[in-house]
Amino acid sequence: MICMMGVWNVPFISEVYLMNGSLLKGRESNEIEETFSPQFYSNKYPDLDSDMTFCALLRDNGIFMFVTNVEDFGHLVISSTFDTNRLNPDFYEIYSNQKDWQKRYIHEDYSNILKAETQVEQPCPDVFWFPVVTPAFCTQLIEIMENHGEWSEGKNKDPRLAGGYENVPTR
Repeated sequence: MICMMGVWNVPFISEVYLMNGSLLKGRESNEIEETFSPQFYSNKYPDLDSDMTFCALLRDNGIFMFVTNVEDFGHLVISSTFDTNRLNPDFYEIYSNQKDWQKRYIHEDYSNILKAETQVEQPCPDVFWFPVVTPAFCTQLIEIMENHGEWSEGKNKDPRLAGGYENVPTR
């Protein structure tokens, strides 16, 4: 995969804009005050969507738009799936906000286990010891389970199971 780094002048940008505040406030250039008031609808472009109208009006006013991959300005999160009624709501964002979830809950040394030269610690036969998740993951998982409140009584009788019988109860 070829990854080109740079800045490119583009005709349209959609959804995310990073712009200098002087564009919106007005600026002085050659002793003439220039002001651009962004519009999202124009009679000049009645068939364009709001984002395309905005871009067309920028171009009409001599304001160029660029995309860059030289700097990381962050990323957007999906907030529509975030349920504040849950305990530790970030814990449930594994699919909606995977990048943040991995940073928060996957141990920083986890990827080392995937390297061929890594020696996996084996404290006893058939037990392998390597990092997978962070302490925050462990703490929050316990909090979520305790909040749910349906722990096994550690007996053979377990009403949570279809037959009501636990072959190997845990304590």
